[in-house]
Amino acid sequence: MEQGRALSEHCSAILPRLLLGDMLAAQDAVLLSDQRVSRIVDLSNLFGGSGTRIVTDGLTPPVHSRLEVCVDDRSTEDISWAFDAIDAFIAEAEAAGEVCLVHCFEGRSRSATAVVAHLMRAHSLTLRQAYEHTKNARHAVQPNDGFKRALMDLEAQLRPGEPPSLEFNFDRRNRASFGSARLSEM
Repeated sequence: MEQGRALSEHCSAILPRLLLGDMLAAQDAVLLSDQRVSRIVDLSNLFGGSGTRIVTDGLTPPVHSRLEVCVDDRSTEDISWAFDAIDAFIAEAEAAGEVCLVHCFEGRSRSATAVVAHLMRAHSLTLRQAYEHTKNARHAVQPNDGFKRALMDLEAQLRPGEPPSLEFNFDRRNRASFGSARLSEM
């Protein structure tokens, strides 16, 4: 898998056609044009409602389609219900050779979780491989504790009978660690 890289402080290329960023990246017309972003997965939850919806009207080219996913960035929130819709939307972009930006408000928790889950599901990466690949490309990545649990559960579903590749340890300060390095410092 090609190494991810930062495109700006607001956006990183996780794969050649998969970007992870924040709200500012999603509103940066120059970035979207330069990177040829045609699809956006929006987990910012600014549109309200529930569930998911695809928006095709009122978008500024080159963007022609936006998937809005309504999920709060709380450790009690279940994000796993959205993985199928997000994967399908990204897979359509990949199949069409299009670039997709996945973003939330800060580009660290909701959108990062969605990207890690996509890498695990669509590219058969372990949780450790997907998380480290994403974190190396975008250092701000820091899913909340509930989303980390969802990623651990996803790996158990995708790799039954295999030991976890990465276990987040939750301490009373609500920080996670693995190995000898703190996740918040990676």
